[in-house]
Amino acid sequence: MTSVRFRFLVQSLFKRFGYRLERVTTPPTLNLMSAFIRLLVAVRPNPFFLQIGANDGVRGDPLADFIRRYQFRGILVEPQPVPFQKLVANYSDQPGLIFENCAIDRQDGTATLYTTAGLDVVASFDRRFVRRHVSDSEIQEIQVPTARLESLLTKHQIQRIDLLQIDVEGFDAEILRMFPFDRLKPALVHYEQYLLSNADRSSSVALLEKHGYGTLSTGMDVLAFREASLE
Repeated sequence: MTSVRFRFLVQSLFKRFGYRLERVTTPPTLNLMSAFIRLLVAVRPNPFFLQIGANDGVRGDPLADFIRRYQFRGILVEPQPVPFQKLVANYSDQPGLIFENCAIDRQDGTATLYTTAGLDVVASFDRRFVRRHVSDSEIQEIQVPTARLESLLTKHQIQRIDLLQIDVEGFDAEILRMFPFDRLKPALVHYEQYLLSNADRSSSVALLEKHGYGTLSTGMDVLAFREASLE
């Protein structure tokens, strides 16, 4: 979907609900995310989110302010032990949150995660992605528990997800392929794409459009919305 077509659909959707979009100076995906989340809260009280790659819930987190402002309920997934402890502590005053110290993978078990001691916002199953940020000698290997996405959803008896947030250092396309869009259709999907190959970028957008989403790319991220899920 072209950016012009996306903009037209967004403006039409918000106009129908009595909102008007105006240009501001913050990044466009966050502008739209904020607008869509306000719309989501108006249409669906008590929205439920799934955040895969939550880190500590502070640094570079596009959901942190919304979770606190609107008292979102949801699941936050983070495999790294130290950021996970900080994540739980940072949200200790927020009700309705579920914390999972694991990585989403193709199978339940354990896997090697590559990270660094001083840059725990960077972690990946693929050593090459971490090497983009630090020298090879600074990379650490840790074993982390893994869970299939379906296992996680079944464990918590999840029947509805309104917002899907993904930031997993180059594994985002795999998470999208794992997600059961046939039965769960979040109104909003936001993921990081700048580490994805061109093939994965294209296939991710095609997958979302197949399931009725409009998409907007800003280079770093992609924001997708499904109008039918906001009705």
